[in-house]
Amino acid sequence: DRETKEVEVLDEEPGDDEEGSGQRIYMLPMSCIIPFPKRNDPWSTQEFPPGKHVLAVYPGTTALYKATVISSPRKRKSDEYL
Repeated sequence: DRETKEVEVLDEEPGDDEEGSGQRIYMLPMSCIIPFPKRNDPWSTQEFPPGKHVLAVYPGTTALYKATVISSPRKRKSDEYL
């Protein structure tokens, strides 16, 4: 089940708030892993409520950053991340 199965996640470049330097490994339950949506079906993604802390992706990259959801997404025909 998604709560008990864990995956190993490698952080290639921990931020300045992490002690030490180099790579860090985290064990996370599958329920914490959210795949990127498929380009041909962007509406299949999970929506998050305002105030939820998330990792967001910079458009056109694989770089993530900490963010807080402000409002629900507007439905658009574009598959671009907002």
